[in-house]
Amino acid sequence: MTNDLYSADERRLLEGWFGSKSLSLEDEDLLEAWGFDHDPCEAYTRLDAWVGAFAVRDIQERLPNCGIGKSDGTYVLTRPIDKRRRSKKVAGLAR
Repeated sequence: MTNDLYSADERRLLEGWFGSKSLSLEDEDLLEAWGFDHDPCEAYTRLDAWVGAFAVRDIQERLPNCGIGKSDGTYVLTRPIDKRRRSKKVAGLAR
């Protein structure tokens, strides 16, 4: 059993976001694998988007969400639900 609060992947990305470490190509691939394959807008990067999603992951089902309907009857959520859970050592609290 490990005493780390975050997985190695989560730690690398958080360190990159806080600026204590540069992201590697492997980290960029990791962001892409988790669905953050493009910068969402000019105001923030895909790493910013990942950190935001990471911060609310434990409470995301309780947050408002909306979707965009397509002509074929399917829809796309503006904030897809991420089924991966963090360790229960750290849990987000809704305020």
